[in-house]
Amino acid sequence: IRKKTVESTVNQYYYKIVGVVGGRFFSLFDGKTEYRLGEEVRPQGRGVFVYEQKEQADRNRPHLPKQSKLKGAPRVLIQVSPVGKPRHTKSDKISFDAVIFDKVIRRI
Repeated sequence: IRKKTVESTVNQYYYKIVGVVGGRFFSLFDGKTEYRLGEEVRPQGRGVFVYEQKEQADRNRPHLPKQSKLKGAPRVLIQVSPVGKPRHTKSDKISFDAVIFDKVIRRI
């Protein structure tokens, strides 16, 4: 398990909506990237997409790509610590190479 090492100087914490399957937390998009409390998540591809503020996640929660694997799964909002430098997207999401899952904020 990797200890927290936050390389970003933008925000200390960010927020992500994940699906809950069998008491475990997974990416809504691919359905297989698992988020484990206290552990670093470093998916292959474009990184981890997060929101700067909880309110942004609340506003955007119904908007998932059509190809999302866990579209119908129960969801929770989690707090994550970023690893690496932020990459801003055209939307209000930010991408990092990896994040560390800090805590569950609430059910959505």
